[in-house]
Amino acid sequence: DLYLFTCEPITLDAGKGTGSENYEWEDGSQRRYRKVEENGTYWVTVRNDGCMVTDTIQIQLCEGYIWFPAAFTPNNDGLNETFRARTSDETISFQLYIFSRSGALMFQTDDVTNGWDGRDINGKICPAGVYIWKVVYRGKGDNSPGIEKTQTGVVTLVK
Repeated sequence: DLYLFTCEPITLDAGKGTGSENYEWEDGSQRRYRKVEENGTYWVTVRNDGCMVTDTIQIQLCEGYIWFPAAFTPNNDGLNETFRARTSDETISFQLYIFSRSGALMFQTDDVTNGWDGRDINGKICPAGVYIWKVVYRGKGDNSPGIEKTQTGVVTLVK
């Protein structure tokens, strides 16, 4: 399944072969590529030299997911060192803010691949405890970029 934040049409590729393939999509089209503009289930059957394979995919445009862990351990053991988003779509506009319980800004980023390492904005190591996060995100499509969404939650920094 493919969950995308973008509302833009995407192109599915049935795969390159030796050139003797026959393609058949669920709508009856017979090209290698299929432009998808709506949510739904899409399938393609590819035939070649007596062989046949069918693949199916569920597409959800404008309905990607974003997830954050409940805790992380920035203790240099190589496991769970940063608090960062896990998402179904890396191509989104994104702003993440981390606050202390008293409301002080500890960290911010606009890069979905960048995570918080447990240091404040001055580089000082933050104490173990509960911190508040806020994320604002949106699809980056040119024509219909999707709805801006805001989520909040808490994360525990464990030492």
